[in-house]
Amino acid sequence: MKSYRTHFPQDENPISEGGIWVNGKADGRDWYDIVTRNGVAYGAESAGEYTDPTALLKGEWGRNQATAATVYSRNPTDRYFQEVEIRLRGTLSLGRCTGYEVFWRCLKTEKAYAEIVRWNGKLMDWTSLAKLNGAEYGVKHGDIVRAMVIGNVISRLRILLLRGGEQQRLNCVCVAFSPEPRTDTPKEKTMERTNLERVWDDRKICANPHKGWYHHYYDNALTVYGPLLKPDDFLTDFPGLNHIYLRVDWSHLEPAEGQFAWDVIDR
Repeated sequence: MKSYRTHFPQDENPISEGGIWVNGKADGRDWYDIVTRNGVAYGAESAGEYTDPTALLKGEWGRNQATAATVYSRNPTDRYFQEVEIRLRGTLSLGRCTGYEVFWRCLKTEKAYAEIVRWNGKLMDWTSLAKLNGAEYGVKHGDIVRAMVIGNVISRLRILLLRGGEQQRLNCVCVAFSPEPRTDTPKEKTMERTNLERVWDDRKICANPHKGWYHHYYDNALTVYGPLLKPDDFLTDFPGLNHIYLRVDWSHLEPAEGQFAWDVIDR
């Protein structure tokens, strides 16, 4: 599986990171570039309709793709359209931009929205596949946004960070679409929207892969944690627990060269 992660460590205009990005103006001509500064990526000041600042990673990334980003939005306003955008299956070349875009408006008012569109190639040639309006579909500073495409289904997710006792909520919309981008007049497409609000659960602990509860059993020494556990500190007392943490000196596991005492962690 191919992956890439960045915290935008360099100040660049346009973003390059050693030549691995293509940009809307520098490489596509008709759109604008992405700028990075102080660990933040943002669009260059643009003019004209739908000349969205755009940057795509070079290389082959396969058909199934997933992307996540943290929202940076310090001064939200409805005087113009501040959006955070994720691109999937994108291509960018001179005068041509294709693929799917999932985006959210950086507002928490009734003017907020989330939308999925398909870029068909030329400037201003795009097709809206799904759009949801309302404050619950906007994003704010610090939110994590995710989008994925698997087969012929695009999903866009917005995950609110937990703050204090605030409940974690998940909004989702799924769109089934024609597997290949089209440049002619689009025909009617099958579309499915799923609102997960009815299945919110504020009782169960989220058990996301590689995230959630873990239990320190032994930590550094056999006398730390393990023998000191209270009756309500055992695994069954943590619903959603998905791994256990053991850290012991190797000398406990191999007290003499070639002699192993695995019962230390088996018992």
